[in-house]
Order: sequence, then C-alpha cells, then structure tokens
Amino acid sequence: MEKDQLTFNDLPTVVGELCDRIASMENLLTEKLSKQYETKENTHVPMTVQEACNYLKMPL
Repeated sequence: MEKDQLTFNDLPTVVGELCDRIASMENLLTEKLSKQYETKENTHVPMTVQEACNYLKMPL
C-alpha cells in the first residue's frame, strides 16, 4: 500500500503487509544461513613430510 497519509482504518492492512514482509525476510535469512553452514565434503589433503619441511623452511 503506497499512500502519503495513512488513516486509522488503514492500520490492519498495513500491519498485515508488514507481517508478511517480515516473514518473507525471515525465510530468506533462514535459507541463506542454512546454506552457509551446510556440511561440505572434506577435500583437505595433508602435506607430506617433505612439503611440511619446505613450508617451514626446515631441513628434512
């Protein structure tokens, strides 16, 4: 509802629209957060002893 001046009679409609918008934003946030914290496949490959020594600049 786009009006410059709201009247007392407009309040139920406006509050209903606000509640719908808030619920929509909550759903979007919940969806985004759940995707952010999804468990991802572990693709980490440990370093070999040689790679670790090279990384730490230490002799083997």
